[in-house]
Order: sequence, then structure tokens, then C-alpha cells
Amino acid sequence: MQKTAQSYITGFRSGENFSPGDSVAGILIKHRMEDGTLALLTRELSSGITEVRENIVRLLEELGSEMDAPTPDKFPIIRDQAIIPALVVVVLPKTTPQQAMPRQF
Repeated sequence: MQKTAQSYITGFRSGENFSPGDSVAGILIKHRMEDGTLALLTRELSSGITEVRENIVRLLEELGSEMDAPTPDKFPIIRDQAIIPALVVVVLPKTTPQQAMPRQF
């Protein structure tokens, strides 16, 4: 079953985590976000608890990568002009110094 943005948020609120590579097919139509999706996600980014916001950031990262036209010889990058401001304007002001530290891979 494909998940919608609202079902992802509900899952995040109940403790589910988003993992890179999880399917976002229920949100994207022809490499574009379904209407209202970004507004719903950014609203939750503004008001949700830390764990939910972190999962939404991972979801937006996956959405941005999926929305970019795939080619085998390029780096994954987020180019969508709606996702970038959502991450920068909404997320960064709520980020603690510990959360801003780069992850070790």
C-alpha cells in the first residue's frame, strides 16, 4: 500500500522512522509532489516534535532526490525550488547545535 504525506506523519507520530530508500510513490506523480503535500509537511515541520521533524526531513530528502530527473552519472541532489526553502527556512531555525553536526557514515 502506498503511503500519503498524512499517513507518513501519522506513522512518525507513533514512532515509525523513515529510512532512505523507502517508497515515496504515494506522494509523487510523474516526479512531482501531489498537491498540498509540501504545505502539510512544512506545517508539521513548524510545529511537530523533534523526532517527527527529523523523519520529515528524511522524507523531503528522498522526495527531492526522486523528483530530480534520474541519470546514472550524476550525484543525488535536491533541485526542487519548493523543498529547498522548506528545509532551510523551516528546519534550520529549529535545529540544535547537536542536530547540526554531520552524521558519520
